[in-house]
Amino acid sequence: MADLNHYASPQSGTEVISTSKIQRVGKVLVLPNGWDLPSRCVECNASAERPIKKRTIYWFHPAWYSLSVLMLVMPVLVVVFLIVAALVSKKAKISPGLCAVHTKERLSRLALGWMMVVIGGAVLVFGIRIFPNSRVVPLVGLAIFIVALIVLVLNARLLKPSRISNDEIRLKGCGDAFLASFPGE
Repeated sequence: MADLNHYASPQSGTEVISTSKIQRVGKVLVLPNGWDLPSRCVECNASAERPIKKRTIYWFHPAWYSLSVLMLVMPVLVVVFLIVAALVSKKAKISPGLCAVHTKERLSRLALGWMMVVIGGAVLVFGIRIFPNSRVVPLVGLAIFIVALIVLVLNARLLKPSRISNDEIRLKGCGDAFLASFPGE
């Protein structure tokens, strides 16, 4: 056993994350709850430039979406759905990493989404003011705005939880190269 020098300066950044309990099941990455992902790009498995800040992901059983059918009948139930979703959802914290290339691609897609939000909002607002009798221009602006929000939501999330329990986190959306670096099917 090596001697421990209590007076030596602390060593940081040299720890290697054990990935022995992280595995894959098909296209799903399974890791113990409380563990974090290794510092590699979740797309191409290259060394991560820096991990994206730790974020909380949420999951609840898809059967709870059956409540959303009731929202079609009574829109006031949106509040009930949101309260139920908040109560039954499971959460976990992860820090997915991206390499420089995939970070740049993601930031470009997010910038495009925000530009579309601004353009859609401008077409909507100015379309109503400039063409007060037209319904087409504001609807086009609203359509651009909604598509932009969808683009932002889809590009902001790197990994999608397919299940979170007290014991494990199951994540979808990892690249094939990243998945191939873990044992499993």
